[in-house]
Amino acid sequence: QLAADEPSIHFLGFVKEIHGIYRSSDVALVPTRFPGESFPLCLIQSMQVGVPSVATDIGEIKAMIQPDGEKNAGLIIPHLRDDDAFIAAISKQMEAILDPALRLELSEGARQLAKDFDIDALAHRYLELYRQVIARRAQRR
Repeated sequence: QLAADEPSIHFLGFVKEIHGIYRSSDVALVPTRFPGESFPLCLIQSMQVGVPSVATDIGEIKAMIQPDGEKNAGLIIPHLRDDDAFIAAISKQMEAILDPALRLELSEGARQLAKDFDIDALAHRYLELYRQVIARRAQRR
């Protein structure tokens, strides 16, 4: 492993109680470059416990943590192909989030945004959407 000798990095493997890991963390780092990334559950889980994120602008990530384009639940890393530029962008945002006042602001934003991903609220939205589709189909008959 690349970081096997680094005492400050711990590879935990599978963890069933993931919210406990997030509660002991200051920031969730999601520097993905995976083109199929869509809606990472790890961001929802971190928001549920008030942990801000530093994540790549790919898929729906930006819409999840910055739904109004502002800094809400985290900071965005541009999706860059150039490795050096990508690493520089990650470093810049990681350094920025070291500011305790910013982290507190983003943590509060994360807790607020987590409400949008509550399973009961999401289920209610889906149910309402299905009812609308059924009603429209019934009107066509």
